Amino acid sequence: MKIGVLILAGACGVIVGIVIGYVAGTRVSQAFARLPVTDRSPAAQALRIVSQIATEHGLTRDALLKAMIDPQAGGEGTERLGKGTGKDRRDLAR
Repeated sequence: MKIGVLILAGACGVIVGIVIGYVAGTRVSQAFARLPVTDRSPAAQALRIVSQIATEHGLTRDALLKAMIDPQAGGEGTERLGKGTGKDRRDLAR
């Protein structure tokens, strides 16, 4: 009887430890996610800026980089105003 109570108490302790560890881990993970990015490499900063600009304009980062590097091939993934829509540019400007 005494051994059974000890086993039960140990099992409850393990379960409580797992729950506490999960909750603490989740909160620590969320806290780290809120911290500002501290990567100071120029390449990482440039990609972050490009990603931010791309999302502001509704593009993917790849499409924006492609358009920046090769203006002739950059329009493949995005459609420009008045081209291919069947509408006149003057209609789109209104």
